[in-house]
Amino acid sequence: MSEVWFVDANGGQKREIHKECQGKGCQNCGYTGYHLDIAPPEPLPIAFSRLIEKAGLKDIIKKDDKVAIKIHSGEHLNHRLIPPVFYEVLVKKIKELGGRPFLTDTNTVYTYSRYEAIEHYITAWRNGYALYSYGAPFIVADGLIGSDAVKVSIKGDILKEVFVPTAIYYSDVLIAIDHTTLHPGMGLGANVKNLGMGGVSKQTKIQIHRHEIPFFIKEKCVGCQKCISLCPTGAISLVEKKAKLDPSKCVGCRMCMGVCEHNAITLKKMNTKQTYLALADGAMGVIKKFKDKFLAVNFLLNITMDCDCTDEQGRPVIPDLGILASKDIVAIDQASLDMIAKSPYYPLSVAEGLPEKADLTSTSKYTAQFSVHQMLKYLESKGIGSCKYTLKNLKPKKVSLKERGEFIPEMAFVRRLRTRIEKDTKKVFGK
Repeated sequence: MSEVWFVDANGGQKREIHKECQGKGCQNCGYTGYHLDIAPPEPLPIAFSRLIEKAGLKDIIKKDDKVAIKIHSGEHLNHRLIPPVFYEVLVKKIKELGGRPFLTDTNTVYTYSRYEAIEHYITAWRNGYALYSYGAPFIVADGLIGSDAVKVSIKGDILKEVFVPTAIYYSDVLIAIDHTTLHPGMGLGANVKNLGMGGVSKQTKIQIHRHEIPFFIKEKCVGCQKCISLCPTGAISLVEKKAKLDPSKCVGCRMCMGVCEHNAITLKKMNTKQTYLALADGAMGVIKKFKDKFLAVNFLLNITMDCDCTDEQGRPVIPDLGILASKDIVAIDQASLDMIAKSPYYPLSVAEGLPEKADLTSTSKYTAQFSVHQMLKYLESKGIGSCKYTLKNLKPKKVSLKERGEFIPEMAFVRRLRTRIEKDTKKVFGK
């Protein structure tokens, strides 16, 4: 059974009966009847530092190891992304252990800002993921156009080979950091997806998306040609003033669906099971090399109904839960699923008012065909990890000014300044 370490986003906060009024409500408690701890005793980034220690970071990093930190660099304007401060903490820990870290992500098959490396670098930099001042640059893992990769053979049910980006493949350690969200097509955007789709080059991305070929409804098409201008492979042409798809050229990126304003393009031919299994095979190929040199981290914060591939983000649908860390990619995603399933829905979100038994990981006809639960069971059957796990809660800790100063240089300066003033005061006043 695998270990999954967890730090609560609100660890240490308490709500107790107000002693003065014994819960009846008075002016001193704002007539709530309770004493409320306003803030946790430990900043979450510092708790994250302790979490990755407990999860075994030091066990997988040796001096001079090249450490790939697989992130989701996201689209610019996405305000739900993982805050860069967490990466600063991780980089600091890796460098203390003698590792050489870099942040990395892969190019996409859809034609947004991360389609090729030049704009991808700029987007990652604008989102705060180029930590040059901390000695951890951002590197696009699969090169300029997304094809720099090493072919890895696997025994998958759908894929027999996976193209792993060179910057990841030639690293000594892989740390997969995932902003866990829900997902309209996959049900859950967790760490398996982070590597199975986000950790492979375009050759494999295209193979996964082959099971998501769009279907064009001729009667609804008005011939606006927006889908033609956006298609990255030239798979769409105008025939008799109607858009026509050449399936042999289609890579399944579905950009045409996103731009069509007349509902003339649908996913009528999608095979959900094959897509899920192909994605799982992709993850299998990425982590094959690393074995004991791998760590997965899931951030269960700002959990929305869509992943970070879009700049349009609505309200989170469930409260912030915390951060999970494990050496088992299957166990950590299973734990994420379980925690999300038990969580109440956020007021004012699109999930408000849904039945308690509603499954937010299966909200479309595609995810109803084959679930993320089944995908994790599939990976378990391939020996990649275990769906059974022990959840280890990180106990909250009160952090001193000195400890905070190790993470916040400005605070360390204040502490040093205070010490110097105390010495000068003793010289002047003899106290």
